[in-house]
Amino acid sequence: SSGINAEWPLRPGENDGYTLIKDVLINEFKMLLKGDDLDYSDIGILVKRTDTEIEQFIAKTLSSEGYDTNKISICTSYESFSSEWPAVIVLHEVRVGLLSWNLSELYLAISRARVKCSVVLYTRGKINYTGYIHELLDLLEPIAHVIRH
Repeated sequence: SSGINAEWPLRPGENDGYTLIKDVLINEFKMLLKGDDLDYSDIGILVKRTDTEIEQFIAKTLSSEGYDTNKISICTSYESFSSEWPAVIVLHEVRVGLLSWNLSELYLAISRARVKCSVVLYTRGKINYTGYIHELLDLLEPIAHVIRH
């Protein structure tokens, strides 16, 4: 799993955080497709909560790269309880003060991947979450290979 601290704008396109998340999503998606063993329909994309703005952003981003988004599963972590994919990309908004909730939701999302999983951690707004995110990554290390960017 890979983690990144990025800012997510309140409205898509307002600042560079949106561009950063877009670039990371595209890179992670392409990296999962490098081998010939996966088709893009084998990749599930999970978000923390129902947010049509985020889901539309994901669909628009992947569609702009030429992928048929009708074949890509995009859903919330909780909607994926009984689902599994060969590969999963998790876009998870981190919120301070909810460490056990963040950890349990991340564990659920990570467990949906049978083979490969990429986790993108992001925050909203201008608050510096660096220390909190490092604490969360420390707790994830026993269950996942964590790469800190």
